[in-house]
Amino acid sequence: GIPQLLSHTPAQAELAPELGAAAILGALDRPAEVAANLDAFFADADRIGAARRHAWHLAQTRYCWEVEKDKFLTSLARALT
Repeated sequence: GIPQLLSHTPAQAELAPELGAAAILGALDRPAEVAANLDAFFADADRIGAARRHAWHLAQTRYCWEVEKDKFLTSLARALT
């Protein structure tokens, strides 16, 4: 249930919509902007709660070994043959 701070790199920007409320996207080369985004996030208890709930949901349904193991093991088997 831990929201993630993502940078504006292509991969993380592509991931942000999937993470939804569990993501805080910021341009790390603009620290004042990131600080303002984090201040706004931590000042909103409802937003924090929603972010934690969504992060926990993703951890249980998407970003967990039970879901990812088949993809990983298939890729590993393919690489070793």
